[in-house]
Amino acid sequence: MHRSSTIVFALIFTILAAPVIANTLIVAEVHSGCLIEFEGGFTVHLTGISVPEPESRSGREAHDCAKRRLEGRRVAVFTWTTDNTAAGIVYGADGLAFSKIMYGDGLSSDIAAELLERGLARVVSDHLPEGFEHYREIEARAKARRLGLWGNGQSKG
Repeated sequence: MHRSSTIVFALIFTILAAPVIANTLIVAEVHSGCLIEFEGGFTVHLTGISVPEPESRSGREAHDCAKRRLEGRRVAVFTWTTDNTAAGIVYGADGLAFSKIMYGDGLSSDIAAELLERGLARVVSDHLPEGFEHYREIEARAKARRLGLWGNGQSKG
């Protein structure tokens, strides 16, 4: 009996401590490097980042990277919430939710982190939830290596 109550407690703690709501969905279309639409029409912004407009070189690269990794594939979608309920979902001014998207084998690759690593995105402090501070470190490494936005006069991208 003691073991089962420990497992139940651990499960409840994990659920209550989670800052997001997760689903697996199929990506219907990548509209830009950070605007993703799923089958059924649900569309999200990537949490914590922004990418340049698609007309810029870096914007096209971000769009192409996200499109190659995500479009037509099942991904894990972790919607940013303030209180771990649907009522607490954080939305942008345009009414779209902010979400983290994981893809690849075991749904273990973070598309926003990849865009930051390649220098194709910037951290947006206003949309950076607790637990995403590592995005700043990823961005700093891309800046130091002068990748994407941070090289060749592209920083205005």
